[in-house]
Amino acid sequence: RDDAPEDRRRFVYLEPEVGHAILWESWLRHEVPANMGEEPRLSISFNYALKRD
Repeated sequence: RDDAPEDRRRFVYLEPEVGHAILWESWLRHEVPANMGEEPRLSISFNYALKRD
């Protein structure tokens, strides 16, 4: 969050796995680095909300 202490504003790297999706809160710092591989990569961006009963 913008008001989070500086030591909590870090990047976390997750190794991608085939068939897995990674979701995070929009306020977390995030990026998608350039694809340096030979195979095409698909990156999808969307908004979501958890609905609780």
